[in-house]
Amino acid sequence: MKKIMSFWVCSIASLLLAQGCNAPATGDSKSGAATAQTLPDEESIMAILYQQRAAEYKALCYQAYNIAEMRVREAVENNKHHDSLAVITDLDETALNNSAFEVREYDHDTTYNSADWEKWCKRGEAGPVPGSVAFFKYADSKKVHIFYISNRDTSDVAATMHNMDSLGFPQVARSHFLFKAGSDGSKQGRRDLVAALHYKVVVLLGDNLIDLDSAYDNQSSAIRNNEVDTMEGKWGKNYIVFPNANYGDWENTLYGFKYTYSVAQKDSIRKSYLYGAKY
Repeated sequence: MKKIMSFWVCSIASLLLAQGCNAPATGDSKSGAATAQTLPDEESIMAILYQQRAAEYKALCYQAYNIAEMRVREAVENNKHHDSLAVITDLDETALNNSAFEVREYDHDTTYNSADWEKWCKRGEAGPVPGSVAFFKYADSKKVHIFYISNRDTSDVAATMHNMDSLGFPQVARSHFLFKAGSDGSKQGRRDLVAALHYKVVVLLGDNLIDLDSAYDNQSSAIRNNEVDTMEGKWGKNYIVFPNANYGDWENTLYGFKYTYSVAQKDSIRKSYLYGAKY
C-alpha cells in the first residue's frame, strides 16, 4: 500500500512540476500569472466586457433614452407659451461609445492617458450608445434644440462632428458643440450659456453626475451620495443617467482627485472602500 501511495505522490509531483515549467512567465501580456503591478489596466476588463457584451447594459441605455423621449414628448405637448425647448447632453458614454478605445488601452497593457485619448478623438471612430441616434433624431423632429456639452478639448470639435455626422446624429453644427476650453472641467458655465439664450431645458443626459449639476463638481463620494438623495425627485425627470463602470468621477473621488498614485496605491485605495458581510 505504501508503495502504491508513493507512486501516486511522485506522479502528481512530476505532473505539477511539468506544468510549472510550461506555465507563462509572470508579467506575460494578459497571462493569469501577471499581477496588477505589471498590468495596470487589468481591473478594467469586467467593465469593458459589461459595456460591450451585457444585454443589461444595452437595456439600460434604451431605457434611459425611452424616458428622455417621454420627457421631450410631454414638454412639446405642454409648450403652450411656445418656448424654445432644448436638450443638453454629454457625449462620451452618453451618446458616443468609446469601449473600443478602452480595449485598445487594455491590449497595450496601459490605462487612460491624454495622449492616447487625443489620438482616439482625432480618429473619429467612436460608435453610438444604444438608442442615442434615434432619440436625438426624435428631438430634432420636434424642433427641440440639442446642445452637446463635452469635456473633450476644443481642438477635437471638428473630428467629433465628423464622427457624429457619419453616425447620423442631427444638429451637427459648430454652435451646438460646447467643449472644454482650458483646464476647468466644470460644465456649469456652458450650461449657463444655453440658459442665457433663453432656452427651456427639457432634460439633461450624462454618465457622470457633473454632466447634470454643479453640486457634484469636485466633491467627495459622501457629498455626492448625499446630493443624489437630496435630488431624488429629479432622477428620470430632469436628469437621466447612463451606466459607465469604466471611468468617471465616481472613481476619481476615491483618490481625492489626485492623479499621482501608483498602480499599487490605487489598488489598495479601491479595496479600502469595500465593505462586506461580517460572518
